[in-house]
Formats: sequence, C-alpha cells, structure tokens
Amino acid sequence: MDYKTWEPHYQEIVEYFGFDRAADEEAARLLASLLDRDNLLSLASLTDGNEVTVCGNAPCLKDEIGKITGIVFAADAAAEVLDSQGICPDAIFTDLDGATDRFVELNNGGTIMVIHAHGDNMPLLRYWVPRFRGKVVGTTQVVPLPHVYNFGGFSDGDRAVFAADELGASHITLTGFDLDDENVDPMKRGKLQWARKLLALIGHDVSAVRRSSLTGTLTSRRVLAYRHIYPPTSVRLPEHFLSTASRSGTSPLTSSGKIPCGLPT
Repeated sequence: MDYKTWEPHYQEIVEYFGFDRAADEEAARLLASLLDRDNLLSLASLTDGNEVTVCGNAPCLKDEIGKITGIVFAADAAAEVLDSQGICPDAIFTDLDGATDRFVELNNGGTIMVIHAHGDNMPLLRYWVPRFRGKVVGTTQVVPLPHVYNFGGFSDGDRAVFAADELGASHITLTGFDLDDENVDPMKRGKLQWARKLLALIGHDVSAVRRSSLTGTLTSRRVLAYRHIYPPTSVRLPEHFLSTASRSGTSPLTSSGKIPCGLPT
C-alpha cells in the first residue's frame, strides 16, 4: 500500500490508541541503523504468484493446521505453534514481543524474519536484531526508510496479509485468526477490531470467519491485474517500493524494476 494511502489509517490508529508517532519514527530509524542488509527481494520472490497461508496466533490455529497450504507466513508466536507441528514457516512477521531463541534458529535455517519497529519495542530491536544473521526485512508503520518498508497493516497478522497482497500472492488463506475472541484484554480487543477494518481495505471480509468456522481467503487483485503482462519467471516490486529499495544500495533492480527469481538476497 502506498504510504499516502496508508497514512490516514495510521493516523486514526494513533489517535484511537494514544500512540506516540514520534516514537514510531524513532524506532524506524533505529531499525534502519541496525540492519546491514535488505532481503525484500527474497520475500517478494517467495510471494509473487504463489498461494500464501497467513497463520495468526489465536488458539484455533492448532485445529486448522490441515488447512495450511503454499507459502507460510507466521504472525509472531504462531511460528512456534507451527514448528511444534513440523511446519517451518517461510517468513515470520514479528514486532519481537514473542521472539525466542527458536526464531534465531529458524532464521538460520532459511526462514525470513520480517521485523517491525514501533515506539514500544526499541529495547527488543536492540536485543534481537543483531542476533538474526539470516534473511531479514524491516517494516514500519510510519514513513518508510532504506531497509525499512511499510506494506500497510497494524498487528503482526494483518501486516502479514498486507505484505502478501502487496507482493503479489495469487491467493491468501488465513488460519489462526479469531477476530471475535472475547478472552482478550481491551488493548487486544481493539487491535482485533482494527485488523477487521484494515483487512477489509484489501477486499478481505472476515466479519464472521470464526463464527462460521470458515477459513478466510483472498485473491490478490494486484496479481490479477499484472500477471498477464509479466511472466512468472520474474518478480516485480510495486512501484512505490522501488525508490526505497534503490536507496538501500542492496537491491539489484533492473531499469524496468523486474527482478530475476532466485536471487541470493
């Protein structure tokens, strides 16, 4: 999602929760300073044209393991639930509040860490980011910076859905999402309400996913729009990511913005 499109929603979130925008911006700068590499192209190559299952960390995830298909994105601690069931997530979207040493092991084994910076997790950024030596992508909810992107979305789960959509997934399935969970504190309940609202922006109606015992699905409109133009042997980043990727100095983009699949980055 282009930042100009995202910013009004972010401002609403800041006002709703009373967050500190300046602290979010400081955290984004901190994350940018801690990252010595940018593996956005690996995440894009993994996603573009493929089916993606995004796994939230609601208790129902264990009952929905059989619904997981394609590329697997885990929302924070959902990664360890999947790991316990013998499923290695392809990417973990996390603000690090559920991070453990197992995350480091998974990252060393090939799982991409998509690390989010916000005003409340700067100590976690300082502690964990240097420990991840595998592939890493940085994200923020404010203005993007070199190495630090804004796909849209707020909490780990809906942010993973936004990333899958933005990077061209052909179809997105949700498991482990319970937006009607009443056994959560007021802060979490507010985040679930915002997740529902934000997911609707990209055509994902999850208003009654859990009550009807259905798994939410989304077909990426972006892929349908350009797949007939760009063959599956290449990956194309959304235009608004190109300038940020180029500024980082680590993204081997061609003049057309197309990226060969399988690049070791």
